[in-house]
Amino acid sequence: MQITGSQIRAARKALGENQADFSIRFGIDRSTLSAWETAGPPVEGTAPVLIERVLAEIGQLPTSEAAE
Repeated sequence: MQITGSQIRAARKALGENQADFSIRFGIDRSTLSAWETAGPPVEGTAPVLIERVLAEIGQLPTSEAAE
């Protein structure tokens, strides 16, 4: 499943967190999170796995229908 930037933003907003706080969950810089929310997250490397794990952990992983 590929998660979009808008889904990451929606998850952050659902938790009521700003970018600085939400980026701490991923262990990334706020500017990286901003780029993910704007242009979408990377599709290769460890980032997609990390995103899915964090969103699943906080109960904000989109269903496969929402990701399409």
